[in-house]
Amino acid sequence: MDVVAAGRVEAPRLAVRVAACSLSVFFAAVPLGLLHLGHAGLVCTVVAGNSLCGWGTGAEPFDAWTYLLGRLALVMPLSDLATRLGLISAGLAAVGVGLWIRVGLELAQLLYRKPLARGVANDKVHEPIAIVGAVSAVAMAAPLFSLSTSPGGGNAMLCLVAAWTWSALVLLREPLGFRAPLSLAAIAGLVAATTPTIGSLLLPPTILIWAWGVRRQARWALLMPLSLVIGSTVLVAFAAHRQGSLSTFEGWWHTLTLGPLRDAMDRVDARAWWSAATALADHVGVVGGLLVVVGFASLALARPGVAAFVLYTLWATMMLVAGSGSPDQLKSDGWALCAWISIAAVPLAAGILHFASKLGRAKLPATIALVVMAIVAPLLSGGLSRWHPDGRMSLRLLTRAQWNLAPRSEVDPGSVPMSMAFKYGNALGLRPDLRARSSKPAVTR
Repeated sequence: MDVVAAGRVEAPRLAVRVAACSLSVFFAAVPLGLLHLGHAGLVCTVVAGNSLCGWGTGAEPFDAWTYLLGRLALVMPLSDLATRLGLISAGLAAVGVGLWIRVGLELAQLLYRKPLARGVANDKVHEPIAIVGAVSAVAMAAPLFSLSTSPGGGNAMLCLVAAWTWSALVLLREPLGFRAPLSLAAIAGLVAATTPTIGSLLLPPTILIWAWGVRRQARWALLMPLSLVIGSTVLVAFAAHRQGSLSTFEGWWHTLTLGPLRDAMDRVDARAWWSAATALADHVGVVGGLLVVVGFASLALARPGVAAFVLYTLWATMMLVAGSGSPDQLKSDGWALCAWISIAAVPLAAGILHFASKLGRAKLPATIALVVMAIVAPLLSGGLSRWHPDGRMSLRLLTRAQWNLAPRSEVDPGSVPMSMAFKYGNALGLRPDLRARSSKPAVTR
């Protein structure tokens, strides 16, 4: 039996099945209602039909995707708008899980299989278990799990990062194909056009891959710049119309020169590095961190190109995490922390596979043991509160704040999230006679 051919047939089925199982888990954890006041601005902006570019509470950086997904949520005949946005985010998280499963399967073929190798199918049973376990450990981390069940478009960007990584691994396996390099160039352009900060993670590797193709005189290298431009123009019109960061030449130049990453590096100091390291250790766990280190070492020996990409992305996301703000923000569900944890799935799967491949007939039980130990810490983080979110607290707080207010009065909420909460209440029909005084944050151009 050709193990490689069988693996290529079973890979899509495994990814779809795991994504379907994760979808039910994420749906069960979506709060009914508004869980955090920081998300009120997103909901109100979608209701008002305005752009989120440069406007909101600052808790959600994926403005274009949040707005577009919010417009989709308006036509869904389910519950309130906050719950609909959470359900859409959970669906995107399940898609991301399926994409990371495909990334892990491609990685296993590159590391531990020869192109024409033949063997017994049962000898490779531990590989899908290790990959599913690594992706599950990453998905259960508190920041990613919170991002997967709350309103926002952050999971759309993480799905694109997973799709880019998958395309890059397919290119290593089939260097003469056109689909993989053109896909990763289009994805890099789309990410740079929608979220310049995430674009700083994908643009340098994309440029290096294009230079590698030019040196090899590959035909697809001639079309990669065109694919990059096509991908970047998909939502450029949206950004220009909504006065986003890419509506000016300075904004584009800031993105192409990795301005967000350079700005984060200017803010990094020893305290920020320590805060970022402790935040990552809290969410990944000791066993997961050790497996990430071992997996990176094995990648460096077997596939230096993959190891270089992993090293750059981990370093860049660490810079963005360390330069994102105060220690309290680092330990919250910040997007940079979620990006670091999701990218860590690649060396985590490689570490589990490396340990299991050295144990001969005991590789299957050893893989199961390593997977269980890697999942324990992320799964226990946050306790049972993640499975029983109470979305009524925000409305209770809003109702209590509006309880003794005179009719048709003008109120000063005192903070931007509370101001958004008042507007959220007006959207739901709660005290529409009240008017909240709130100043619009300055738009950064």
